[in-house]
Amino acid sequence: MKLIRSLTIILGGVTLLFCASCSCETLTADQLRIDAATPEYKGMMPAAPAEEWKMKEFEIESKSLRGKGKISVYVPPGYNRSKKKYPVVYYLHGMGDHNRTWLGGEQEMDRMATLMAEKGDIIPMILVAPDGGRGFWSNYYDYSVLYEDWVVKDVRSYIEKKYRVLKGKKNTVIAGVSMGGFGALKIALRHPDIFGFVCAISPAIPPSELPSGQVTVFTQIYGPQADPSYYRQNHPFWLIKGNNNKVKNIKFAVKCGTADGLYPSVTDFVYFIRASGIQCDWRTYEGMKHDVYYFRRASVDSLKDISKFFKK
Repeated sequence: MKLIRSLTIILGGVTLLFCASCSCETLTADQLRIDAATPEYKGMMPAAPAEEWKMKEFEIESKSLRGKGKISVYVPPGYNRSKKKYPVVYYLHGMGDHNRTWLGGEQEMDRMATLMAEKGDIIPMILVAPDGGRGFWSNYYDYSVLYEDWVVKDVRSYIEKKYRVLKGKKNTVIAGVSMGGFGALKIALRHPDIFGFVCAISPAIPPSELPSGQVTVFTQIYGPQADPSYYRQNHPFWLIKGNNNKVKNIKFAVKCGTADGLYPSVTDFVYFIRASGIQCDWRTYEGMKHDVYYFRRASVDSLKDISKFFKK
């Protein structure tokens, strides 16, 4: 529950309560439990009214998806009362999640981002979370579904037309968790002219080669093992190995909990990035697992990193 300053006056037997804040919303037990991951904001509600910072969901037309796709959008408080332009972050969800998970689900990054901005811990920014199914944020080799194009072309075009965003790679960041962390790395590496900073939270980095003789989600997306060329065109390892001079201007930040099952592969990938002569900020979280507590902690820290990037 948000702590508010109040003044109580007893006048003629009637008690009057004057609040210094108009937001008296209480948090649930589950919200407080997850807030423990970010004790600096635990139990706090933004001073701004909820209608100014709650994420909103939209369904938009998409040529890449051959129909419509869903996105969630957060704008900082005061957006509708000004003409100011803001930098933008595109956040890609993990396997089994959806566009609402990060902003409006258990992680509540709409509330967190507002609290952080109100405290001066980050600059105000627009946050966008598209829905990407289970397609590893890739264009399928048979062109049946184009999740990368959905983000880079459809969603980005919609946001830049409908919202007041600062354009250019200095004002455009891509981030994600698990499957979305892989997607963020891969898309940034394939579009270094669009994204200036990529923040990958426990990225699910698959093997650098397709598993031999197996039919997996990767063969369904990237094609048969007999022709690995398309797989390599979409894998961060090969994108760096063949183009490290082109991607050195991207700022990389990777995070992972030491108790996360992905920790060994993520660690190896970070070492590879650095060995390739590319600067990468690497942060580990002792004892943290692949769960909502870690995702909240890492997401808050990521927004602080992103804010520093935008300030430069």
